[in-house]
Amino acid sequence: MMKLFALVIVFISSSFISLAQDCGCDYFLETLDDFFDGTSVLPGEVICLESGDRGKLSIVNLEGSVVNPIQIKNCGGLVNVEATGASVGIEFLACEYVQLTGTGDDGVTNGIYVSGPNRYGVYFSNLSNHFTVDHIQIENTGSSAFCSRDDPRCDLTANEGVFELDGCRFSNLTISNCGGGIEVGHPSFRYGMVDAECGLLFPYGVNDLLIEDCNISNVLSAGISLYGSNAVIRNNAISETGTSGIVLSMESNVVIEKNKISNTDHYGVKAEKGGFFEFYNNVFDDNGTIGTGAVLVEFFTAEGGVDHNKLTFKHNTLVNSETYNLTIENAEHGSEESVIENNIFVDAYVIEPDLFEYAPYIYFTPSDLFTVNNNLYSVTTDEQNFVDAAASDYRLTHESAAINYGIESDLTEDHINEHRNLAGAPDAGAYEYVPEPIAYFDRIPLVGLYVDDF
Repeated sequence: MMKLFALVIVFISSSFISLAQDCGCDYFLETLDDFFDGTSVLPGEVICLESGDRGKLSIVNLEGSVVNPIQIKNCGGLVNVEATGASVGIEFLACEYVQLTGTGDDGVTNGIYVSGPNRYGVYFSNLSNHFTVDHIQIENTGSSAFCSRDDPRCDLTANEGVFELDGCRFSNLTISNCGGGIEVGHPSFRYGMVDAECGLLFPYGVNDLLIEDCNISNVLSAGISLYGSNAVIRNNAISETGTSGIVLSMESNVVIEKNKISNTDHYGVKAEKGGFFEFYNNVFDDNGTIGTGAVLVEFFTAEGGVDHNKLTFKHNTLVNSETYNLTIENAEHGSEESVIENNIFVDAYVIEPDLFEYAPYIYFTPSDLFTVNNNLYSVTTDEQNFVDAAASDYRLTHESAAINYGIESDLTEDHINEHRNLAGAPDAGAYEYVPEPIAYFDRIPLVGLYVDDF
């Protein structure tokens, strides 16, 4: 019997070794491991998570490098983090230049699945920085699925001017049925927090953040929340949010491009407390309840501060808002020229639609720093000749007035990466019309040929 037991142990151990070798692991965390101190891990090394069911996992003290980040990945199939009763699913403390990825098995698209924590699915804190997260699915969290945040400290190590969250990436994530989506930065940025011992302290800001190719749906608060952030939000699908699809606050400088934001209870995007905001090739569909709509941009100047406000709004399609498609508050605080051009505004619901020049589609106080050019406006989707508005397909048909309606644009691609300016002028809205191939003509590359009813 002892020999048989020994043989079983040897077999299991050899299986772990073989699996770790197959995955290219330098370290192998089994399903029962709930804590890992990475002090001894070298830049470029790989930490593998054994596939199967596990509970909460804490990882601390990883230090990769910009050239050789440390990778943490699933090995052998799906890693199922069942964190019911825990505060978080996976947490990183004092870790930098790390990648958490669910690409460890070719047969599983999102190889790490997290569910059930009281607060966050994946949480970065204690000055964790320069991290990348991709191909992970998170459901049923009490708060946001992903969060990165530290409170400022009396020793100033986590404070503005001393530390900055920099170069972080979120991509190819699936988030559903959570308290919120992705949350980065501190809500008290610029306002500060009062500590009983050392007075007013200011949280650090966020630089060079990228969020792309994520699917966020059915969350109780916002799909994405950023504070004091310099960021790009690109090619995400955000729907069924309890508040706004995206919230940007406190002097954020953000490029928002190629996203589809739909069925939000409040604004599709709420950009408040000032900043530079650029919107390109986005689709907004069915946003808001009474009093909120597709996009709100609030220009802001703190008392004694300077204006830091600019809006660039090009080639977006906005349909079925419960108030104005685009609202700009305090436009007189603009610091540079703002441009609204080549957009399609459709079906905005405003009780008194004729009070302002661009009502019911755009609400703002006109100023010399605002240019509004070549936008299309219509009361119903039928007027725009979309492919299938009932199915929220707002691509253009050959009968659309949006074709060639725009003025010359510096954008080279549309919402789905088709080339702009196919026939001498760009089309208005998020989509560029591409002629459908018919019969033998599908064998000939056509560029810029538009023929009615052919």
